[in-house]
Amino acid sequence: MIGRGEAGEIVLRDMRTLIDADIADDFTDVLRGIAAAARERI
Repeated sequence: MIGRGEAGEIVLRDMRTLIDADIADDFTDVLRGIAAAARERI
């Protein structure tokens, strides 16, 4: 959240713009694997 006086706004960004693409892509693969495993357990 970015504050401006008494107001604020939420900024949504692709995580790949925040960290190195090599790390983000690997991290995304890990998260997708965790999500797939969770879906299989339901």
